[in-house]
Amino acid sequence: LMGWPDRRHWLTDHLDDTFVVLYGVIALIWVERHLEELVRLRWTALMLGVAFRCFIGMSVLDVTGLTAWLEETLELTAESLILSALITAYRDPALASK
Repeated sequence: LMGWPDRRHWLTDHLDDTFVVLYGVIALIWVERHLEELVRLRWTALMLGVAFRCFIGMSVLDVTGLTAWLEETLELTAESLILSALITAYRDPALASK
């Protein structure tokens, strides 16, 4: 759509994978910076743990190319859980006092 002549080129084929990896990198940076507070936030930690497992499963399926539907399902689940964890942490009453 952007004028790239070969849609099956290695760069265009894996460009979206780069963006997906960025979701995981951003989440890991956030966790590292706020680990002390995260330990007290049970639901946030739980959601990020499940999101990390979905992210690993999605990455394995993406590299192996086994099932696209399951890979996309895990991708959307991981993204949704990361966003939900961030929103949950932001609104958690345990951090409101700080």
